[in-house]
Amino acid sequence: MTDQPSRPSSEQPDDDPVPETANPYGPSTPAPGSPTPGSVQALPQPLLTAVRLMYAGAVVQVVVGVVMFIFISRLRDSEAVQRAYSEYADQVGGDAQALIDGAVTSWRIGVAVVTVALTALWLLMAWATRTAKRWARPTATGLGVLALIGSIYTVLGQFNVVAIVTGLLAAAILYLLYRPDSTAYFATAADARRP
Repeated sequence: MTDQPSRPSSEQPDDDPVPETANPYGPSTPAPGSPTPGSVQALPQPLLTAVRLMYAGAVVQVVVGVVMFIFISRLRDSEAVQRAYSEYADQVGGDAQALIDGAVTSWRIGVAVVTVALTALWLLMAWATRTAKRWARPTATGLGVLALIGSIYTVLGQFNVVAIVTGLLAAAILYLLYRPDSTAYFATAADARRP
């Protein structure tokens, strides 16, 4: 029987620490796939909820856009619209149906452009918040305050479900963005970006 050192079993993990040279990116740089301050793995619960609410805002925006698009398309068959455009055509000349068709097409394009732009804005803010971009929180704060002001102004004029939902989403997101965990997350991400 020889005194040879036993070879480690393939089933038992090697307890020897991995030398720093094993990470070709250096000791201060995380290897790819490891959690970083701006990564999904490091996202605290308040910010995760805020990001989900931003996704919900994008969904609400799409639903509102589709409903408006359908509503505008049906204006062609509205007797009130036909009557109004007929009176207008009698005064200025032209074909009432052609005027209606032109107006409906313009409104549909407008609704589509606004819907795409606002949906993209919701998604952009969700992505920026999730990845802890430097401009994410100030921009989201400004947009949230504008959304709150617009919602309050709209609701004071008349009851509007969309304005109420938008206002509630904005208020909840603003609250979650400034929770202690969220503030620490953005601070850690800012520190990691410093050279």
